[in-house]
Amino acid sequence: MNELAILSKAMIQERKDIILSILGGFIAGIAGVALFSASGYLISQTVFAPPLYTLIVLTSLVKLLGLLRAASRYGERLYSHRATFSMLSRLRTSFFARLIPLTPGILNKKRSGDLLARIVGDVESLQHYFLRVAYPPIIVVMVFLATVLFTSAFSFWIAGLFVLGMLITALVVPGLVLLGQRKIHGHVREQRALLSTEVTEVLYGFRDLKVYGQLAQREQQLQQASAALTVQQQRA
Repeated sequence: MNELAILSKAMIQERKDIILSILGGFIAGIAGVALFSASGYLISQTVFAPPLYTLIVLTSLVKLLGLLRAASRYGERLYSHRATFSMLSRLRTSFFARLIPLTPGILNKKRSGDLLARIVGDVESLQHYFLRVAYPPIIVVMVFLATVLFTSAFSFWIAGLFVLGMLITALVVPGLVLLGQRKIHGHVREQRALLSTEVTEVLYGFRDLKVYGQLAQREQQLQQASAALTVQQQRA
């Protein structure tokens, strides 16, 4: 809960960019749905040989929707990533502010390589919290509700099928994937910490390892740790 409170506080501080990214994502989603519908309607109308002005209007509408979708998607990516980088900067600053009073006592409990992995990797992995966890569901729900409300004006059955498909896609499939990914991400963190520890020990003890002829053995251990991390990352 403490980590979630820190992330929520950082998101509140970047609320302007977050609101703009959500707005851009909503416009892009609605434009994508409208583009898909307009394209299908245009194809269906060509079968009946409509007047030329009808085709011109529909073709222009498809092009405008494509431009609107591209522009709004660009704005959504721009503001969401700017908010993410700002939040990561605040989190790193907060992390070091909490870490400095604990040194050097914390080095007696944790190895420096493991601590380095936590500073670099764990904080960096928080970028996915906002980009893939926090605000995408908000955009999906907004676009989905707007689509269902619009569709229900024509057919409640089709709107019901949309709701059923949304529930399966948003709840069932991610739940199954999450069960398999939970253990894999834990192994990735362990292997990353082990690799960072091996690299740090080799760098600090390079001279002694060279003198006592243990450098080749430690290099082999380092390669094994790197290969194990690569395998876990590919699985993730």
